Amino acid sequence: MSKLIKNWSYLLVSDVIQQMIGFFVVILLARKLSVDDYGFFNVILSAGMIFSVFAQFGMSNVVTREIAVNPDTTSSFIKKIIIPFRLISFLFSLLIFFGYDFFQGDYGNNTIYIVLIILNLSLWNFSESIAFGHETTKYSSILNILFSLCWLVSVLIIPEKALNVSTILLVYCILHGLKGLSYGIVIYNIFYTKQQYKSKPTRISFFHFIKMILPYFWLVLLGVFSLEMPIQLLNKNGNNIEVAYYVVGYKLMLPISIAVSTAFKAMFPMFTKLYSTNRNEFESKLKIGFKLIFILGTFLAIISSITSKYFIPLLFGSEYINSTIVFNFLIWFSIISILDTLLSNGLSSAFKEKIIALLTTIDILILLPLLYIASFYGAWGIGLAKLISGLLFLGYHLYVFKRALSINILSKSLLNCLFFYLTSMLVCLLINNGYIQISILIIIITIFTSIKNSPIIDICRLFKEFKIKIN
Repeated sequence: MSKLIKNWSYLLVSDVIQQMIGFFVVILLARKLSVDDYGFFNVILSAGMIFSVFAQFGMSNVVTREIAVNPDTTSSFIKKIIIPFRLISFLFSLLIFFGYDFFQGDYGNNTIYIVLIILNLSLWNFSESIAFGHETTKYSSILNILFSLCWLVSVLIIPEKALNVSTILLVYCILHGLKGLSYGIVIYNIFYTKQQYKSKPTRISFFHFIKMILPYFWLVLLGVFSLEMPIQLLNKNGNNIEVAYYVVGYKLMLPISIAVSTAFKAMFPMFTKLYSTNRNEFESKLKIGFKLIFILGTFLAIISSITSKYFIPLLFGSEYINSTIVFNFLIWFSIISILDTLLSNGLSSAFKEKIIALLTTIDILILLPLLYIASFYGAWGIGLAKLISGLLFLGYHLYVFKRALSINILSKSLLNCLFFYLTSMLVCLLINNGYIQISILIIIITIFTSIKNSPIIDICRLFKEFKIKIN
């Protein structure tokens, strides 16, 4: 447990620092570039993210899991399986990208930047999955902080006359290329060349590896589609200004999701071991995770959505006022998204990748048509579509989770958490008058604090127990 807390702490601290730096960079770019240029910059980044999925090919979780179980085969696994497959998948991603760009793309002279983004993300993912398999997160943390600072400094010192989309993309690609290369060197020196990781050959064949990663590839592909397609659809059916409105709302709530997702990354090896050795503890930790996300997430969403109409124009300028409603929808959606990620981690720890892939396929088949229609209404339409679909998906995901693992997540206490979330969300999104909002929310919080087996009181007790253990 101490190693888990240490790893999570490394990642949490680095992500907090990275997101703080990234937050300032987002503000700087949004203010320095025109709204249209800032939107187009994000269209290019989004395209790189989508096509990088074909280069990574869903290997991350499988590599982490296999190295965590068999660390002494690391060197053999890298040499015989990971590197050859990485090269093939990278070439495959380029083939897919250039094929799309030839028939549908409108990226102009920026295709080289998309190729570099694909390469950089692939190299980083390769190194991070190996390090995480050895339950080592400090290298990711150090490199993320260091190169985030370099990114901030670069944006600050670029002369106003040279500040355009092409210059920003060039600097971005150079920095991320150096970051990925640095991580690769660290992996080579620490986990590839040392004798303790060379003692046994891997028993995994190339064909078996492909079979294991295919469900993850499909899962990651659909997941990235759901995250990045709104930007591409707004670019096609709207304009870059709507993209900018959506991106500002999305970027503001992203640090919350990343911090929690980082915790899940650190916990994944532990969940895998717990499922095999102690099912009761596995179930208990999942329920605690659900309760924490519901209660803390709801309080954070309340504060954020009430104050967004003040801090968004203050930070980004009055031209981004239309991002407020987008952010309000997305901050409430982020709680659902985090809960879904916890369910996926639980299923993955139980080696239920096929179920995850099936659920994600159903989700995306429902979501993409909704996003397509919503994109004609602009950024706020996308935000509303994601919130509604997220609530729908969580409901049937919980049912499938219960059937697959025989674990009933929604106890009476967790149902109270759900009702607290829903009532608070409706008040924040449907009532515009701030005084009425706050009055009703105080009543809701008082009621849910006073009821028997109050989830709010349970969370307070949990933090108190944690504080006692630390002391």
